[in-house]
Amino acid sequence: SGLACGAELSLLGFEVIIYEANQVPGGLNTWGIAPYKLRQADSLKEVDFIKSLGVEILTGVRVGDTISFEEIYNKHDAIFIGVGLADATKLEIPGEELIGVINALDFIEEVKNEKWSDVNVGKRVAVIGAGNTSIDAVTEAKRLGAEQVHIIYRRGIDDMPAYDFEYELAKSDEVIFHFKTMPKRIIGEKIVEAIECVKVELGERNENGKRKIKVINNSEFILPVDMVIKAVGQNVNNNFVSDVKGIKYENGKVVVDSETYQTGNKKVFAGGDCINGGKEVVNAAYDGKMAALEIHKYLTEE
Repeated sequence: SGLACGAELSLLGFEVIIYEANQVPGGLNTWGIAPYKLRQADSLKEVDFIKSLGVEILTGVRVGDTISFEEIYNKHDAIFIGVGLADATKLEIPGEELIGVINALDFIEEVKNEKWSDVNVGKRVAVIGAGNTSIDAVTEAKRLGAEQVHIIYRRGIDDMPAYDFEYELAKSDEVIFHFKTMPKRIIGEKIVEAIECVKVELGERNENGKRKIKVINNSEFILPVDMVIKAVGQNVNNNFVSDVKGIKYENGKVVVDSETYQTGNKKVFAGGDCINGGKEVVNAAYDGKMAALEIHKYLTEE
């Protein structure tokens, strides 16, 4: 969303600076989408194009650490926050700290470097979650030599966030799906040796479309695995967002006006995963472009 916003603002005639925490820019396109879908080199071509429009990208600059948000706030006439989601949701089960447990985006980031021999992948892999990132993880694990890959998902096939074609891709790779199943503990001394799961039953859907989960007594079973990949979502890294005057942070998201993308602080706008909880790249790009148009209005109508 930040790149899209910056590009649009530059085309509208504004001077734009993007503050990027990573040394290599591009966000999820560069680091978080499996290379069988999008190569890192292709993402960086887009970054170069945006730079050619006049956008300045300062890499290795972590807001709240390298530079304070207050400094940025005082320096610029308007600010767009497109920090995405940074903090992986924890499973909160025993054994999560064992060697061999990794977050899905960290695993994909290793794969994105395309130094295949340097990527650690188990022979028997369990992926927790059933979104598109989960499919990315199992697909790459299979292609890197995993002999058996499981997806463990606490809800049913109809509740699965992954797209149908992603599900079909995983099935074609002989991924084993365990629906209505929750991880209970990860087993091992220092490294992952197995994962204990429990079966659940689902109740009626509530007003949000979610179904209540009830554990089935004495339904535990153990899968022998040597790697567990967590793909159960992320939260906004709000170590600076929550401190900004006027910005509200609710249910893990930055609150904005749905039409103007403005936060409670009129000078600060936001878009992408940090406001929607995690959708697709195209949604983030749309937010960035629309926010740029609203920033243009804000700066020219005052």
